[in-house]
Amino acid sequence: MPQRVRPRHCDAQAMVYAGRYHEFCEDAFLDWLEHSGLPYAGLRALPPGVDLVISEARYSYRRPARLDDELLVAVTAERTSESALTARFEIRRGDDLLATALITYVAVRGGRRSPLPPELRDMVPAAAPDPGQLLEALHHAQAALYGDGDDAGVRRLLDPEIVWRIPGHNQIAGTYRGVEEVIAYMLRRRELANATFRMRRLEVMAGPSHFAALTDGTAERQGVTYRWSTIGLYRARDGRILECSLIPLDPEAFDAAWR
Repeated sequence: MPQRVRPRHCDAQAMVYAGRYHEFCEDAFLDWLEHSGLPYAGLRALPPGVDLVISEARYSYRRPARLDDELLVAVTAERTSESALTARFEIRRGDDLLATALITYVAVRGGRRSPLPPELRDMVPAAAPDPGQLLEALHHAQAALYGDGDDAGVRRLLDPEIVWRIPGHNQIAGTYRGVEEVIAYMLRRRELANATFRMRRLEVMAGPSHFAALTDGTAERQGVTYRWSTIGLYRARDGRILECSLIPLDPEAFDAAWR
């Protein structure tokens, strides 16, 4: 979205005052809505009374814009919850990046958070979950499965083409493909440990789609408490676990626990 620096935007040194960048971003956001086929007036009518309210704004400044500069403001947006979207802005002068902004808008109706209107939700892609948050959700869901046998949370987090690899010479070793096989493997693990299997996540190393976690495990079998540590190597796709390979730090201890 093009913007031109006017005298009202500048301080006495003819440089754009820091607070004016917010105006550039807001104007660009409104232009983006209109360009996408949902002008703000139309947005407020779907359903009536819904407004987008700024809940957070962060700016980073690199170079100053000056009087009469021709600027371009790039806008991208993603849904960060059922009621919020976050817009990213880049303000440039030619090839020079002058400033960036991250602004979160929340849908509000009657003074309370409200779901984003379907028309807006459909045109804004969902943000990919943070790998650390995805792994935390997976371990929480696994704890429910290993403790109470509730597999609903794990099912929601597994990609339909999930591949789960367990090494060694033991009763759970193998390569499991698809949601049903992986769930069956986890339930078998629960059965062998008589629902005593516990996990404790330690350190995590994460990238955009690949991540690794060091995890301690304990289980009681036939009156004996077994302890081991593994590194789980994970790959995610569209916010779900697509692949997991376990690497025991002590293969003999891991085999002993599940022999």
